Amino acid sequence: MFLPLIARTTLHPSICLCISVWKSVSAIQIPDRRHRDGLCAACWLRPRGGSRKPFRPSLGVSQPTLTRHLGELEQSLGAPLLHRTGRGVVLTEAGRRALTRARSALLEIERMRAEVTSERQSPSGPVSLGMLASVAERLIPALVLQVQASFPDIRLRVREGFSAQVEAWLASGEVDLGIFNTARAARRGAFEPLFSSPLLLVGPPNAQLNSVEPLRVLEGRGLILPATGNNIRRTVEEACARIHVMPQVIFELDSIHSIRRLVAAGVGWSLLPEHAVIEQAANGQLKVARIREPALIQHILLAPTRRWQPSSAAKAVMRIVREVGRAVA
Repeated sequence: MFLPLIARTTLHPSICLCISVWKSVSAIQIPDRRHRDGLCAACWLRPRGGSRKPFRPSLGVSQPTLTRHLGELEQSLGAPLLHRTGRGVVLTEAGRRALTRARSALLEIERMRAEVTSERQSPSGPVSLGMLASVAERLIPALVLQVQASFPDIRLRVREGFSAQVEAWLASGEVDLGIFNTARAARRGAFEPLFSSPLLLVGPPNAQLNSVEPLRVLEGRGLILPATGNNIRRTVEEACARIHVMPQVIFELDSIHSIRRLVAAGVGWSLLPEHAVIEQAANGQLKVARIREPALIQHILLAPTRRWQPSSAAKAVMRIVREVGRAVA
């Protein structure tokens, strides 16, 4: 077990998270003390390697107490959560799973407190929002300003990623709300359409492009696209297959920002949603053309997690997202 190990190893820097969780969870009096202590200890863990740097807690929980909490959790689970390396301690596979579950449980506790409180006053508490990086560039400034102005007690947390990541966060409950894309129209009742954005052929500023180009124009052009499995990549490959065109992918990048920079430097071409390149096209950094035969459309969707009912704060943020989304469309 971990108990003898911690006595010989410097406290992990993430202990501050454990201490904060200890105070939060203790305040709501989880009935089973062993489960409460284990939950607190689990949130100490982080997915990165340990550290030799000394850390002295200043929030009122001693190292022996925290060590005991973690030991109790390991005993109840029947598996070690950490193992020692030359640089400190790192998570075991069981530790990574425990961390994910513990964080989700504590987020649910925080949501419960916020929901009960919001029955008596305006929406408040944390709302986590996962969204496409390309959409975040357009939505975040207006969204944050409106949330601050209308609901100052809401604590908005934003995570950026590609569509598959956002959908995974929604499924696991890591985010309350998600904004992602698809090439297909949303199923009624499953997701809420926010806006639609055509995929554009994107080239360097000196590119010779018409305002509208057929998809066959991709033949012979080196493409810079997201990795296989990404919705943009899937849309392009499926459309090319239907007209018997083989896209020539020279680089795979999971960063819209990096793709734009490489295209602007003349390294290759790309196909990106209009909302991700509209500003760069307007200021002359990129040259763009609409695609026809066939047209390629991305549908931007908004959805809450299905792990629990949206809190009043999440519903308030959803209303603002709709307003900002309509303005961007």
